[in-house]
Amino acid sequence: MTDENPLCEVVKSPAAGLASRTAGMASTTVDIYDGDVKVGTAPVVDGAWQYTASSLAKGDHHFTARLDALRSNSWDLTIRDALQLNAPGVVEVFMDSGTGFGNSLNLLKSINSATVIVKYPGMETGDQVTMSWNGAGGSTSETKLAGSSGDVSFIVPKTYITSNINQRVRVSYTVVPVGATNTVNSPEMVFEITNDSLVGNPYFVEGFRISWYRCTFSSGEIVVSNSTSPGTRLGSTPDGDPSAETRFRATETTSTFMENKIGAQPWRYSAIYPTNVPGIGFKLIDEGGTICEAGPGNRNGAGLYGNPGTTMRVEFFKTGFVEPGTIPAGDVVEWRFGANRLYYMSVYLADAIRIVVT
Repeated sequence: MTDENPLCEVVKSPAAGLASRTAGMASTTVDIYDGDVKVGTAPVVDGAWQYTASSLAKGDHHFTARLDALRSNSWDLTIRDALQLNAPGVVEVFMDSGTGFGNSLNLLKSINSATVIVKYPGMETGDQVTMSWNGAGGSTSETKLAGSSGDVSFIVPKTYITSNINQRVRVSYTVVPVGATNTVNSPEMVFEITNDSLVGNPYFVEGFRISWYRCTFSSGEIVVSNSTSPGTRLGSTPDGDPSAETRFRATETTSTFMENKIGAQPWRYSAIYPTNVPGIGFKLIDEGGTICEAGPGNRNGAGLYGNPGTTMRVEFFKTGFVEPGTIPAGDVVEWRFGANRLYYMSVYLADAIRIVVT
């Protein structure tokens, strides 16, 4: 910063703090102020002075050099904690919660884009955030300024997803803090994009259509502590019966799978499904006590299939660090068959469930 008066010129020097040229000055010192508070003096040597400010408190500072009636322009800076960045999140990615399957973006669930969420401690309005999506089949990046919401979201178009099928993608971001020029780099999030093939072309028997299992959770609330071990069962719905009888026919080996409607699509052999609430997952248990994997599995040959005598319940589990939120009422999964993705049944949660963290 530079004062208009040639007797008091102030420039910024990263090495020395505040520096000034005071050629022609008779005085041997200048006073240094932070706002209206005098914080020290600087000796003038051969027409030049410098002042090193140390142990500055966090927050805004406005430094000026003063000599009698003369005052320099203000040198404004903000002190904040050094940023410790987290890896970004991708809403559609199934994170390994101890299942051993790794992180994956499973295109068994139809999506038109992916949402990258950037959140880190100390985010301030005006921070410049640049997200990078890097894959051998296609890469993209985007820059946004942080607002007051506490996170920044980026939408990655479908073309950068489908071009990286069966490949690993690395997502990261950089931050230039507001009022600064340095760049801080985040850790990477790494995952594989998968797209399992489906077979078969089943069809409803005439007169039958989509049905659903209606599952209730009348308390409407799950209370959980983050000291609770991952894998702990938190609650369950009663067994839900089909809303109506339904039947379909397959003429060949036919794929079957569960499409998760309230979270990322799991790997095919995963028995636990993520929800929209971080740290909370669920399992599907049928009338025989079997845990229903996400699939696809090709277990159904030619024949007639239906739902008489079947039930389904939803059991909820802690899968990681839990954040407060609400699991909405509505379809939890859609049970589909075949390459034509026949929508056979759904598991319907009749009650929204509030997740309370203690």
